[in-house]
Amino acid sequence: MRQNPIFSTYTKALKYFEQAPILLFNEADALLGRRIKVSHYSDQMNNTMQNILLQEMEDFKGILIATTNMQESLDPAFERRFLFKIKFGEPKIKARKEIWKQQFASLTLTRK
Repeated sequence: MRQNPIFSTYTKALKYFEQAPILLFNEADALLGRRIKVSHYSDQMNNTMQNILLQEMEDFKGILIATTNMQESLDPAFERRFLFKIKFGEPKIKARKEIWKQQFASLTLTRK
């Protein structure tokens, strides 16, 4: 079976870099969402692409991180392939204030 370009590029990168790179799927729910009942050709194509991705993940030898704020939308078959799942809660008020301070520290205020 021919390897997906994302995964084949990663495989090449493994040979090139001293440390294993990280393959990041940001907003993974868009890509790893629940497969749907086929009622149109596009549904079948989407499910086929997800099946190919599932197989690629099964054979994957590397570091894959997927992020989502919609975990309930992930297909259970994808979820089973992750060794670790880490949930980050909303930061408390004190942490939010520190985040804002850090973000605004680089800004300069000008008065007209």
